Amino acid sequence: MTEQTTPPSGYLPPSAVTVSRVPGAGAVTESPAGTTVTGDYGQQLTVSKTKGLDESGASVTVSGQGYRVDKGIYVAFCVDNGPGKQPGPCGGGADMSGASGASQWISNNPPSYGKDLAKPFGPDGSFTAQLKISPVLSTEPKIDCRDSGVKCALVSRTDHTRTADRTQDVVVPVKFGPELAPVAETVVTPQSTSTMPIVLVGLGAVVALVAVVLVIRLLRKRSAA
Repeated sequence: MTEQTTPPSGYLPPSAVTVSRVPGAGAVTESPAGTTVTGDYGQQLTVSKTKGLDESGASVTVSGQGYRVDKGIYVAFCVDNGPGKQPGPCGGGADMSGASGASQWISNNPPSYGKDLAKPFGPDGSFTAQLKISPVLSTEPKIDCRDSGVKCALVSRTDHTRTADRTQDVVVPVKFGPELAPVAETVVTPQSTSTMPIVLVGLGAVVALVAVVLVIRLLRKRSAA
């Protein structure tokens, strides 16, 4: 579905709410629930699995908390374009119905046409969505998350009524394919610098030399007799 960049006729957005950035923005934490990234305004996005995803497709659980409920969002699998830039394009586009399974529209105040499509936020700006994702975001143009230079992530971003607003953005990078085993470090044990073998060899040579001298002297004495 083509993404709508302007609100429909008659749509009035909610009053603005003053927000402030929070310490710890961008923090990443790991837990049994998955990988959690904290957004600029304290909102948190958690993805159940972010590494070693099946290249034929994977199902992941995406949950969030602390989001502003006056601004609708999409939870989707998108290209990460870097800080301050809207993530996109996304798998399934602006899939307001959630039919593709690649994104979910969440809003407490959707336009009239979206009242049966968007899911509302839960308590404290929370939500949970089940998404189906694959490394190929699109075939025309081809966008493959496994290609060099292409960074893909599960994200939250403002919906199509506020495309320029970045206050709901949170980005959790993901990778497809088998995880590479860590390279084992080779520990080189220093060889002993003991000189004991050399000393023993030298002592043996001295003993042999002394024995030879004694034999020669004994032979000379016998000859003289």
